[in-house]
Amino acid sequence: MNYNSLYNIVKKEILTIQSENLFKNVLLCISGGVDSIVLFDIVNKINKEKKIFDYSILHFNHNQRNTASNDENLCKKLSKENNIFLYNGFLNSKGNRFSSETHMRNERYNYIFKIQKKFLFDSIFTAHHLDDQIETFYLRQKQTSDNIILSGIREKYKTLFRPLIFIKKKDLLFYALENKLKWNEDETNLNNNIIRNKIRNKILPSII
Repeated sequence: MNYNSLYNIVKKEILTIQSENLFKNVLLCISGGVDSIVLFDIVNKINKEKKIFDYSILHFNHNQRNTASNDENLCKKLSKENNIFLYNGFLNSKGNRFSSETHMRNERYNYIFKIQKKFLFDSIFTAHHLDDQIETFYLRQKQTSDNIILSGIREKYKTLFRPLIFIKKKDLLFYALENKLKWNEDETNLNNNIIRNKIRNKILPSII
C-alpha cells in the first residue's frame, strides 16, 4: 500500500466516523511511537484541508523507561510546532518503578477519560492497528476461552474510536518513512521475555 492510498483510506474512515457520530471535539492520544505519529499526521492534514472538527493531543508518560522523557518531549514539540494544545499525564508509581501492563493501561485510560469529561471532548482517537488486534487475540488466547474477551480490540467503544484498526503496522511504517515523520522507538519492544513482544516479534511476521 503506498502512502497516498493509506492516507485516503484512513481519511475516509475518519470522515465516515465523523458523519455518523457528529463529533466536533477530538482528544487524540499519542505515545510518540510511529503508529500514533502517523495518526497525528493524518488528522492534522485532514484538519488543514477542511476543518470539520477541533482536536487536542494527549500524552501519558508511564515512567517505565529511562528514555520515556523523549516521547514526552516529542509530543511537546508537535504541540508547539502545530499550535495544538497538549494534555500531559504521567504514571505515579509510588516508589515502584515497574508496573504491570494492566495497571499502566488502566491508569492511562483513567487519565484519558478524566480529561475527556473535564474538558468536554465528545470523542477520543487512539492509534491501535491491525497488528495490535492480532497480538491481543493471541495474548488473550493464553488467558481465557471467553468468546467476548477473545473478540479483541473494538473499532469503537462508546466515544472512543480507533481509525487505524484495519491497517497493518508495516503500512504505517512505510507512510512514516515516505513522509519523513519523526518518531521514537520503545527499546523494550525488542525484549522477547515480555509475552506481547514475543507474539509481535516471533509469531506475527509469519502470518501478516
